[in-house]
Amino acid sequence: MKHFFRLIITSLFCFLLSLGVFSNSRVSDISLSMVYSNAISKQLPNVIFSEGEKWTPDPEGRFVKLHMYFDKPLSASGINIDTCGKMLQNKVTMFVNFDQWVMNLDKAEDFYSQPEKIKGENKDKLLIMNFPEAQRNNIRSITINFETNTNFSICDISITDDKSQNRKIVTPEIVSGNVVASNTLKPDSAYNVMNLFDSRFEFGWATEGINENVTLEFDFKKKTTITQFKIWNGYQRSALHCYANSRPKTLLFENGKGYSARVEVKDEMGSQVIKLPKPFNGKQLKITILDSYQGKKYKDLVISELRFHNGKEWFMLNPLPHIENVITNIRKDFRTSGLEQIINNGLIGEVYTDEGSNFSKLRLRADGSFYISGFASSYEQEMQTNYFALGNYTVSKTSSGSIELNLFGLYYKTEEVMYGDCNGCGRDCNTPEEDNNQKIFSVKVLLKPGEKDTVDLEVLKGSKSIKISNMSYQEEQ
Repeated sequence: MKHFFRLIITSLFCFLLSLGVFSNSRVSDISLSMVYSNAISKQLPNVIFSEGEKWTPDPEGRFVKLHMYFDKPLSASGINIDTCGKMLQNKVTMFVNFDQWVMNLDKAEDFYSQPEKIKGENKDKLLIMNFPEAQRNNIRSITINFETNTNFSICDISITDDKSQNRKIVTPEIVSGNVVASNTLKPDSAYNVMNLFDSRFEFGWATEGINENVTLEFDFKKKTTITQFKIWNGYQRSALHCYANSRPKTLLFENGKGYSARVEVKDEMGSQVIKLPKPFNGKQLKITILDSYQGKKYKDLVISELRFHNGKEWFMLNPLPHIENVITNIRKDFRTSGLEQIINNGLIGEVYTDEGSNFSKLRLRADGSFYISGFASSYEQEMQTNYFALGNYTVSKTSSGSIELNLFGLYYKTEEVMYGDCNGCGRDCNTPEEDNNQKIFSVKVLLKPGEKDTVDLEVLKGSKSIKISNMSYQEEQ
């Protein structure tokens, strides 16, 4: 009799197992090593993905963007954004793979510059965006622009896979510690070593005129294990930037107590995971860049991002103090010049000459990034050239009534009208292409208060002499 019941129970178990009732399999997590916002205040947006936590952007931030770069391309049917029980009142826009395709919540909005417009919905205080079937594969990055929404928080974000199951997003653990670089390109605010952990392609750690025998010395607060690391090699603002600068080739890991491991880094865009020959254990770690791939234009060596793995999860140092320090100093400099209103605001201006006209928009953000767009018209050729520029800036001189800035980044010229305000939107650095319409640029500009609450801008160096008077403030994307 016991054998009979045992047979029945075994048969029933096998039957239920075949139905998946006792299956140990679960929906796999999505690894997200890079997440950033242009409106950071007191918190990194990583907390969105911690249970019971919520993230609130800088209350002074405008057109808040949240950038997510996935470790591997996704196949997904949608995204769900929990806004902590508060309905968003205005439109929200989502950009996928830089601006390969776009979704938005504003039914009246016409994204004239986009190949496709898809609607989302704000339902039960949850922002839901279901992806069209033709766009559900190879999702590498997502940027959410909260547009004119203010005073909101985010409690959770999840991805819906192609089987309509919600997948949890996992970000690296933030650990306490410090890192010191033996050499850093000036200005420090733009190339600081903590940029290795800030989740921005626009900012990286760079050396000044040296590309070998450079060291990074880590001092972790607690004893740490490292089995592998993830590196975004070179300056991945763009393919042009990456190959113009030097990139690490051979790295030596040491701890001063007998540990030594030598690894080779590939010369490629995007991230790469490299396993150490043997695990590192300890609090002090020294990484020496022994040699490098030579830059086509600069000897300076650059690394965009860096993450470590302890055998169970990814982790990184906390970049928040450095980011907040940059924001504090920028706001202080603009306040001294009497131009604090410029920060996060849009400026618009136009110049007319005998040859044609130039229409420009400028946005300077508190985190040190900027966006320029516009078009130049030629009367003689009856044509119009559209352009935009993305990058970061530093303050070189400030006084009461003026501020001088260095702007540097990527300039892009196109015959099409494009939405280019996408610092951090995930420009696809994995597929570099030669493009004669792109170039690396650096300019110095002077800003002064103009008449009737306007701003005068003058290009001082790095381009043709341009002066735009009475640039007016304008809220824009």
